[in-house]
Amino acid sequence: DLGELRRLESVAAMALLGVPEQNLHFLALPEAALSQHFEYLARGLQERIAALQPDCILVPSRYDRHPDHHRPWRAG
Repeated sequence: DLGELRRLESVAAMALLGVPEQNLHFLALPEAALSQHFEYLARGLQERIAALQPDCILVPSRYDRHPDHHRPWRAG
């Protein structure tokens, strides 16, 4: 499952940066299909942002040409 692999990679990368797994939030959307689930993505991000009230949000660049990388930027 590529989605689970990506999640595990994210957990490992954040651990190297000192971010504990309990501070990570995943929407568990299908790999390479964010365009088909854009409404759920936008709603999920908005709900988490409202609940967490973060000071800073990092997303891929709006110039990133990969559709799955561009969608979180558009959803914000």
